[in-house]
Amino acid sequence: METTPANTNHPPEGVRTQFYSLERPEPSARYLELARARPIRLNHPKRLLIVLDLNGTLLVRTSDGGRPRTRPHVYMFLAYCLEHHHVAIWSSARRKNVDKMMTYLFTREQISELVAIWSREDSRLGEFTNQKIQVYKQLRWLWDDPKVQTSACKTTKNPDIPSNEQSDAVSRVWDQTNTVLIDDSLEKADSEPYNLVQVEEFTSHAGDSQDDILGAVLAYIEDLAWERDVSSAIHHKPFECARTQGWNWKIGCPEFENDRERASVAMAT
Repeated sequence: METTPANTNHPPEGVRTQFYSLERPEPSARYLELARARPIRLNHPKRLLIVLDLNGTLLVRTSDGGRPRTRPHVYMFLAYCLEHHHVAIWSSARRKNVDKMMTYLFTREQISELVAIWSREDSRLGEFTNQKIQVYKQLRWLWDDPKVQTSACKTTKNPDIPSNEQSDAVSRVWDQTNTVLIDDSLEKADSEPYNLVQVEEFTSHAGDSQDDILGAVLAYIEDLAWERDVSSAIHHKPFECARTQGWNWKIGCPEFENDRERASVAMAT
């Protein structure tokens, strides 16, 4: 259900309001019930829907509008995610700015492989689209989108998996069991908090402490791929960069012969 502004009254004449507020969404009772359940590991990894923020997560825009600064290892990170999972973009920036940022991150071929590219105009802000306002990325809007859901049926079956186990490894629909939002903002995931992998904001002044955040994220994602419900896994063991071992970038974007090889690489990280 779309949220509505908490206060739509216009400010008194002569008073300049800088920030508006939308009603904060809350997780549904059913969502919390599933997220609080005991995590269950799969015998085979599954493909996830990875929803990526842009500015502050993968790159940082410059004040002069020039070439943005990209996070270390971002190109290998994106190549891996596109190869082994499904990727969508959801940014709170305007579409024209999203399109510009995309040219620094993806090739044309990679852009064609994306499940969706959502911007501020897709965030259901209504009359507040042009205002400074807290944006909420309600993942159920993605899950309710027919175009987004069609990609779930395109997951290729793994011939190494017995037919009676295919349903665990192949996503029939995108939902809280197989979707991961990667964002630097905690508030944006208020409606589905246990599908969020929150990363430290990437800024123009970011130092060495942020050099391998994407490596830690990738290792964490690979572990989540073996979970029946990623929301319950995140609820019981949330992402913590300092405690998550990074990715071995020397292996780049490997082609795995089987699940055992993929598991060994994931465990090695």
